[in-house]
Amino acid sequence: MVFSSVTFLFFFLPAVLGAYYLVPRRARNAVLVLASLAFYTWGAGWIVVVLIASIALNSVFGLSVERAMDSGRERRARAVLALAVVMNVALLAWFKYANFTVETLNGVMGAVGADALPWADILLPIGISFYTFHSLSYLVDIYRGTARHLVHPVDFALYITFFPQLIAGPIVRFHEIRDQLVERTETSAAFTAGVYRFCHGLGKKVLIADTDFGRVFNATETLFDGDVEFRKVRFPGDDPMEGALFAKAPTLVDTMLPRPPRVKQAEPEEAPDGGSDEEDDPGAGGG
Repeated sequence: MVFSSVTFLFFFLPAVLGAYYLVPRRARNAVLVLASLAFYTWGAGWIVVVLIASIALNSVFGLSVERAMDSGRERRARAVLALAVVMNVALLAWFKYANFTVETLNGVMGAVGADALPWADILLPIGISFYTFHSLSYLVDIYRGTARHLVHPVDFALYITFFPQLIAGPIVRFHEIRDQLVERTETSAAFTAGVYRFCHGLGKKVLIADTDFGRVFNATETLFDGDVEFRKVRFPGDDPMEGALFAKAPTLVDTMLPRPPRVKQAEPEEAPDGGSDEEDDPGAGGG
């Protein structure tokens, strides 16, 4: 489900917002978790079980690390953290690089005349890098003592699955958002600001990234082998923005083109001693 699609904008998002504000406050995280899992399942299908397994496993790891730290058993906590890191990284490496590794081995074996390994391609779970590194941030912050373990599993599940950042990021450090997962205050001003930011980003995607402007940038980046530089543009009454968002097409293209190489200017030669800095007037002369 794409954020700019009709399904998301006119069906999924209104339904989630309506359910969020209709249920009691203590049930709002559960609504967001269910919506996030539905959002993920829409695109990933049955492979959502990998995400759910990761949530369950890392929730147990986090609780074990905190209990060990609270009881003064730092060595045990470090061992549990190391095990958790190894398992998370191994899971990520398996899904991301197993196909590539087997394909490479089969290529080598084919070159020497050996039989290829029997192998069925593994599906790559959507967003596995994001939710794996979110889990690692959670575990490391608990070990360092910068944040406490989330008592309610639903709160931790929301941190991992929150649909606006589940498949496209960014990665949010756990200690930066931990308190908001447990308790937060919604205001009309904050809601209005959120709607504005959402519409702003949606406009950039629909009006620029998904149109000829986006294709112009892609073509320019390819033409100059990725050496493309965005420059900051200030609009009247607005903050500086990266790129030439909502600018006219010529301005947009101009901001994306690489800067020409600087040519070092030759320094002017100094006039010889006793000479004049000004040229004599050719018309001047004795009459």
